[in-house]
Amino acid sequence: MDVIVPMPKSLEIQALNVNDLLTKIYYYNVNNVDRIVLDFSGTTWFSAEMSTLLSVIIRDLQAQGKSIATKGLKPTVNEFLKKNNFLPSFGIGEKLPDNNGTIIPFVEFQSEATKQINDYLDNQAFSIMDEKITSVQNEIIKSAIYEITHNIFEHSQSNFFYMCGQFFPRKNRLAFTISDKGITIPKNIKNKSNIRLSTSSDYIDWATLEGKSTKKGASGLGLFELKTNMKQLGRLVIISNKGFNSYSVDGTIKKELNNPFNGTMIYLDYDLDRNLTTTLDNINNLLF
Repeated sequence: MDVIVPMPKSLEIQALNVNDLLTKIYYYNVNNVDRIVLDFSGTTWFSAEMSTLLSVIIRDLQAQGKSIATKGLKPTVNEFLKKNNFLPSFGIGEKLPDNNGTIIPFVEFQSEATKQINDYLDNQAFSIMDEKITSVQNEIIKSAIYEITHNIFEHSQSNFFYMCGQFFPRKNRLAFTISDKGITIPKNIKNKSNIRLSTSSDYIDWATLEGKSTKKGASGLGLFELKTNMKQLGRLVIISNKGFNSYSVDGTIKKELNNPFNGTMIYLDYDLDRNLTTTLDNINNLLF
């Protein structure tokens, strides 16, 4: 049996949009469904960074034996998702060239593919940064992306993870997203400590406090340092299980989603107009 799932009008990294997407997926994903058709006919905006989150959802459904199809993609959305390599990665059309040079293409990697991951970061992600931003900004952003990428595939217990990004010249912002279908932050904390909190967002928030780690003596950029930097430089969003936490120059937002996201997503949104003079000190370990 087929079921058509209407996609939200706007797919962007906001708690309301993510909650709407997960609610629809869980509502329509019933046991006797063989194929799920994602209907984008009502979707007028698809943020590039949502590609990684939607990919984890699609792979999760496929692991349950469901086949996935799409319909109703508007021409502008369809063109963009071919440019950023999201649709071609799932066998839908061929990749289109990015003539503006602003897209960090969507990729899906096996966690052990270290060489391919490093090549992608050097030749795709960082090459755009070299062209668009200053050397001081480069050092900070590259360090953060490199460290969280390698910590995710080392500690998340995930076989695959997903990356993509986008440079917005009019807003002078750079966004980069990493998602994995691995153990979530709340589950990892529960498994490796005696910490018991009320909500997933509480667990995420605990993981971003100074000195918190489930693995002693490990190196790597910690969530506390990442949060501290991003609250000065732009916005950090962490989605894991039912938690949606946003940390930015405007403050902290903690939301509890109605349904779980079966993985972890880290979204970095850099405001390149800000004075990026922060250094990445006091390194700790990510909690995945």
